[in-house]
Amino acid sequence: MKTYITALLCLLSVLALTAQEKKVDFKAHPFFKLLAGEWKSEGALTDKDGKVITIAEEWKGRVTDEGTFVMEGSLRIDDKQQDVRWTFSHNSATDSYVAERVELGGGDSKTFQVSVSDVTLSMELKALLDGDGAITLKESFADEKHDTLKSEVSVTSATSEIQFSGTVTHKRVKP
Repeated sequence: MKTYITALLCLLSVLALTAQEKKVDFKAHPFFKLLAGEWKSEGALTDKDGKVITIAEEWKGRVTDEGTFVMEGSLRIDDKQQDVRWTFSHNSATDSYVAERVELGGGDSKTFQVSVSDVTLSMELKALLDGDGAITLKESFADEKHDTLKSEVSVTSATSEIQFSGTVTHKRVKP
């Protein structure tokens, strides 16, 4: 029994060390490296009553010295302008990604759970909203050059009723 426990502890130690060593290099990551550079975006969301909300963005993607990936820029929703920063990080212990979206200047912030596919070069972000609703973003490249990124946006209520949905198209301005 003592040998079994010792072997189990050794195995758990090796697994823990392996998880700690698995650090993501965002500069070399198949999906995130494609987001580096300058982008301009526009699109529209439609609410459940048919009202159209226009979206326009200008942002830059880059890897920070701390090893995170940051997308930062301006966002206009109808006539409301805000500066925003998305910070993506990787938790090596759970091998999962998290994104923190912050309105600069003391505004709102949200934490998103992130799933990334290295195969399809796509990403899904999901955050819970107050009242148990959720916002889901599905990001995928629309062309072989990876110069157009489509964002499918869906905001649902606690009962999973769609409150807003639509598409935002991001076009690369400068790599």
